[in-house]
This record gives sequence, structure tokens and C-alpha cells, in this order.
Amino acid sequence: MKPLLSQSHCATPGVGQASLDTLLADIRRRSGEGEFDRLRHIPKEIVEGFRRQGIYRALVPRRLGGEECSAAEFCRRIEQISQADGSAGWVASFGMGIVYLAALPLETLKMLYRSGPDLIFAGGIFPPQSAPVVEGGMRVSGRWKFSSGCLGADIVGVGITPVEGDSRGLPRMAVMARERLALDHLSAGGRAGSGRGTRCLQSVSHHARGRRYAPTVALLPGRGAHRSGTDYSGIGVEMDNSIDKEAFRDGMAMLGGAVSIITSAGVSGRVGMTASAVCSVTDAPPTLLVCINRNAWTHGQFVDNGVLCVNVLGADQAALSGRFASREITMPQRFLSHNWSELATGAPALDDALVNFDCRIVAGHDVGSHTVFYGEVQAIRRGERRGGLVWFNRDYHQLAPVTPLRP
Repeated sequence: MKPLLSQSHCATPGVGQASLDTLLADIRRRSGEGEFDRLRHIPKEIVEGFRRQGIYRALVPRRLGGEECSAAEFCRRIEQISQADGSAGWVASFGMGIVYLAALPLETLKMLYRSGPDLIFAGGIFPPQSAPVVEGGMRVSGRWKFSSGCLGADIVGVGITPVEGDSRGLPRMAVMARERLALDHLSAGGRAGSGRGTRCLQSVSHHARGRRYAPTVALLPGRGAHRSGTDYSGIGVEMDNSIDKEAFRDGMAMLGGAVSIITSAGVSGRVGMTASAVCSVTDAPPTLLVCINRNAWTHGQFVDNGVLCVNVLGADQAALSGRFASREITMPQRFLSHNWSELATGAPALDDALVNFDCRIVAGHDVGSHTVFYGEVQAIRRGERRGGLVWFNRDYHQLAPVTPLRP
């Protein structure tokens, strides 16, 4: 039987030393400026840089599309990155994830890697959680501690202990899509930015089919969950929720919502996007929430900047909404058509919005494919009184200005 990993040397096609040197110089600069310490994690674009450099495919066998590097060659790459910044080196070392995944059946591995070999795996094995044995597999739920490096992962592994009656099996690892775990909180423990700060994640209940005594079992969604272009559909899992995804979307289309442009500015630059998933949370302190898809390329910039401004649009601003929703219009071009200013946080505030809510992001909670950002309002600016713009039944609708029932 051919070993999963051989001792050959490798080189990522199309990736040269010059591009690696550019990435390392960027890491050294941003680390020296204290950016990683302030963020308490390695930014998404750095992780994506590692992906482009072939770090996460280095140890993956050729039969799965990887480079099949020697362990020595992989360690030399990690050493280079660690010399630029130890925190970045730690996140890059997740390229050894295939070592943990190697216990999965080959067919499952082929399905995991069918969209490419650059899969990022993060493990939070301890403390192992009890997994009752049920017909056809095990039921898994619980809380695990992860480092901040898990933010860039496509899939994660959690520690479980099978339980059948009074009998407990040997600990093992359950692998699932990152979206199946909800981010709870980030503690202050560990060196800032090092990836050692504790993140607690909690899964919903899963029903895993498979071999009860395998050291690693797959718990990936069976209905086409996506992350970084990887399709995890077809992996042997029975979802507890029987609600059809399209039926849910059709139903939610009947729930109208005000249209807003969500903006941010800071260490990751100026960014803006259209959204209707915005609502009030509490007025003590004044707080609202915004839901943003984690697969959106703007997501990481909101995380890195730590601020956002909700700019509620008027009835005559559907074109502006479409401008900020378009993938064909660059970010600098999006801001050219209207006047913008700043309130308290530095996030762009639309001058002719119905109202601006300028917020500091105080918490984030991952649910499925989205992050729920909680923004504590730092400043409010009211615009002129006029009709509003809502998104209902997959189209824009104008609300005519009305005389308020009370002053």
C-alpha cells in the first residue's frame, strides 16, 4: 500500500521566491506596527496569502492534488514565515492538517479535496465531549476551545468520546465544516495575535453515520455547504433540520426589510456593502446587529477594522444600493457617486442617508454561513424626512413619506 505522505521535494507551480518575499515583507511590516497584537488574530488576507503560496497543499498527497512535500521542506517553509512573525508561523503550520485527516477513508478525503488541495484544517480536540452512540453513528454536540487561528479554517476537528450505555470508548476526533460551529467568545488569554487566545465554539447537534471505532469520523453537512469554493455535499451526515433551504429563502423573501449600506474603515481600508439584515438589539446601551456572510470578500475587513456605520437609504436611492451590491464595481468606485463624511469611528457616513448609525463592533457570533456583528452606537445623524427604501419579495419598494402619528 502506498504511504499517504512520501518524502519527495516540491515546488508550487507559478509561485516563486519573489512573491514569498513580498508576503514576508508585508508580514514583518504589519507585525512591527503592532497590527496583529491589536487584532488578536492573523488577518484573513495573510491566511489567503499562505494559501496562494501553497502552504496548505504542501503535505497533501499528489493523489489528492497536493505537492507531497517532505516534512523537512514543509518545516523550512514554516521557519521562514515564523522568522517574520511567530503568530503568522503558527497559523501557517495548519498546513499539517492532512496528518490528522489521514485517518479518514480515502473516498472521504477525495470528497474533501475535490475542489482543490488548499484546504485549511484547525483542531480543537480538548476537552473531548461525550457523543452518544445512536443507530448508524454518533450524536455530537458540545463546546471546545480553539485558538484564534480557527477563523481562517475551512474545516475543523473536535474531540469526542463515544458513549454507549455505561460504556465509554476511546477518544477520537470528529471533522466538520467550520460553519457548523458557532463562535462564542474570545478570551484575553495568550499572547495577543499569537493564535493562543482561547475561542470557545459550540456546535449544534449532529448525527454522524460511519464507523464507530474509526479514530476520525466525518460530520460534514450533506446539503451543499460551501467554504472557500469547496463543496462538502454528499459526505455521510444526516442533518437534524428537515426544513428545505429554498423553502426557507422563499419564506424570508416575504419579510421586508429596510435597505442600508454598511461601511467600515480602518487597518484593512475602506469598505462598503448593501444589506437588509439589520435590526435593533437594545437601547441600553444603544446596540444594533448586522449579519454578513463569512464568504463575502468584505467580511474580513469588517472584522479587522472593528467599526461599522449603518447608512439607511431613502426611497430614491435604489441605484446606490445596487452600486454597493455589484461585484463589477470596485470598492473605490463605489464611494465616488455620493458625498461621505465621518462621525465618531471613522467609518464612512453617507451624507444624504435617512439616518446614520455609527458603531463600534463589540461582539461577533458565527451562525451557519454568517457572522452576526453587534455594533454599539457611538453617533447618530438624522437626515431630511422622506420616504424609505425596502427590500421585499426580492425587489425594491418605495415607502412614501407620511405624516407621523405622533410628534
